[in-house]
Amino acid sequence: SATAPSSLTVVSKTATTITVSWTALDSSDADGYVVNVTSDTDTVQTVQVEGSSNNTITLNGLRELTTYSITVRAYQQLLGPAIVFTHCQPEGIYLVHNQNCYPNVSYFWDSRVNTVTEAISCVLPGTSLTTGQWVRVADPDDPVDCNSNGASDPFRCTNVTSPATLNLYLAQGLPAVQEGWYKCCLPTDCSDPNTNIIFANIFRFAEIESFIVSDLPFDMTVYSQEYKLNCIKIGYYRYDGISMSIGSTALASYTNCDDRFSYCPSTVLVSSANTVRYTVNITWDGMTVSSGSISQSTTGDQMYQCVLDNLSGADRTRTLTIK
Repeated sequence: SATAPSSLTVVSKTATTITVSWTALDSSDADGYVVNVTSDTDTVQTVQVEGSSNNTITLNGLRELTTYSITVRAYQQLLGPAIVFTHCQPEGIYLVHNQNCYPNVSYFWDSRVNTVTEAISCVLPGTSLTTGQWVRVADPDDPVDCNSNGASDPFRCTNVTSPATLNLYLAQGLPAVQEGWYKCCLPTDCSDPNTNIIFANIFRFAEIESFIVSDLPFDMTVYSQEYKLNCIKIGYYRYDGISMSIGSTALASYTNCDDRFSYCPSTVLVSSANTVRYTVNITWDGMTVSSGSISQSTTGDQMYQCVLDNLSGADRTRTLTIK
């Protein structure tokens, strides 16, 4: 069978270039390599490297703050198996999951991080791992024990020395008491005041990823005003319902939701993560908030809620205030 190159690593990088290398194969296993660079939307470039001993290449013309996946395949007459490296950014701590880059305070459904191949990777470019830690924010004195695999600590970890990387995944189900916010510290422990920190929320069932306002007028003193409330749900595709309200007045309320069949009116954002957006159009005349035929008298700050009702487990509530 064909042999894949191994140990794909970053040699150097700038904001717009990256140099990668890999372990060269014997001439009996490869005539050369094909390097493929893709972004979230398309193939950026494909380069053929002739000769099995030529195992380094510099890729130019990359864009800042863009996720790239770099794939190297050995070729003979047919392309062989590949190894993949994800390049997110040249500096600063970040998260990677399933070859996609994630910023600080990102959300991860527990059933999508339950194997070593689906680990959440915490990466700090340009550094070597000293110790590093994953710590549950609610219990900062009890860091994740990557080797316990017990009900009280269901996580496992792997690591890469350079660049400093800690990969976190679940070896068993996530107990309800342990869902929530986790922080990764690199390249040293969280007790080091100079360490780098990034946060991830690991949750069961379904969760509200964000509750935000869009199209808000620049001048809030001119009436009437029109804007949108966007409640973004992520995780398990079935949930009892979701609603948005101001005070005790429901502006939108949906029940028996199943994202697979669009039972509740939403916009699909990421189908693989069951990420959907619920939107309510708001009109405010300075005295009354209205959405369609529903209205609520209000003056001063407008305080909204989005509530997600899980089939089991904790319900989710997010609040939003417009001043």
